[in-house]
Amino acid sequence: MGQIGFPLSPARAWLRLGRAWLAVVIALVLAGNAVAADDGEQLVLNFLRAPKTVAIDGRIDDWVLTAPVSYEVDPNAFDQKVKTHAMWDDRFLYLAYVVRDSSPLKNASDDPSAAFKGGDSLHFYVSTAKAPEAAGAEGGPEDYHFLMALQRGAPVVFAFRQRKAGVDNPTTVRSPATSIDLAWMGPVPNAELAVSVEGAAYTAEVALPLAFFEGFRPEAGRRLAVDAAVNFSDPAGNRNVAKVWWHRGASPILDIPTELRFERDRWGVGVFRGHEERPVVVDNGNLFVIPAPRAVTVDGDLSEWDHSCMYGPLSVDPVLKEKNNVAWTLMHDQQALYIAVVFKSAQPFNNDGGLNNVWWLGDSIEVRLAADPRNQGGDITKNMDILTFGLWYNQTEGKD
Repeated sequence: MGQIGFPLSPARAWLRLGRAWLAVVIALVLAGNAVAADDGEQLVLNFLRAPKTVAIDGRIDDWVLTAPVSYEVDPNAFDQKVKTHAMWDDRFLYLAYVVRDSSPLKNASDDPSAAFKGGDSLHFYVSTAKAPEAAGAEGGPEDYHFLMALQRGAPVVFAFRQRKAGVDNPTTVRSPATSIDLAWMGPVPNAELAVSVEGAAYTAEVALPLAFFEGFRPEAGRRLAVDAAVNFSDPAGNRNVAKVWWHRGASPILDIPTELRFERDRWGVGVFRGHEERPVVVDNGNLFVIPAPRAVTVDGDLSEWDHSCMYGPLSVDPVLKEKNNVAWTLMHDQQALYIAVVFKSAQPFNNDGGLNNVWWLGDSIEVRLAADPRNQGGDITKNMDILTFGLWYNQTEGKD
């Protein structure tokens, strides 16, 4: 199941279908009238203020997970997808990479400076310059590239700098095609990396000490240039076969000097948030249930709803997304869970139920919840904590 952010106090919430416990709003929206999420604001990597001490153990249950950035090699594939979270405190920058990968974090390289060629690796690019705008493609004296990997099972956090104050004789990295000058490269003192693997996915948690950065102290509201990327390996974990960046998308696999280029002018923007700032980023991996701002009347009118965490629009066929899509909004109060489903379709929402009055014979909505977050798997016909609601409307008979 996907993740649902649902801030109700009981861990075990048995829901009964009925107005007192579960209210469902179905809004029929014909072509041209769908509610759209606001995408006018620039997408940024939010560094949330860590609410408490962060344990670097590969588990992120002590993180605030409301503002990830998501990126993928191929939107039509199940594999090679990434979600990155960022936090900070007075001692560290923290990064968490949640990666779907059929060969999770395999790397056979023995050279940390070229670990990105030996299999899976993680990357973080950041500039501590006061202006996030780039002067050019090359890295400047305040620009850093961090590489994280498990090399034969051992955690490695390595850094590259193309310019560094006081370095007059850079190291040149060459290939038959090109070269790059690096002022400094080496392991990052006191950095931490921990990884947990579960099936065809892994979570990597990283702590980068602020002491490593020269004269940099983050503060709420500070904006800076950043990017994040992931290299994916072949099934054996012997070489890299794909790379995707958060801000620039997928890129081809090239020679070592080319892949080491900073390309500073292609990074995105990061923003440090304060203690009370909790931005929410809605993507295809999180379905947020938010508090209802006022009393909800179940009448098909969504004017009193808070649509800031709308999930969608979603569609089966990307080509027809503008004509046929569906978007969800979920809210709650002390009395009910409210679900609004907004359809955009040339056809009306209709279902006669067939001979056996079942929802899957026509237009319908299926809502499936794991009432106990500790028990979300197994056979849905036997797991009594998994609740499925089928919702439909018969226009001919005027019933649902």
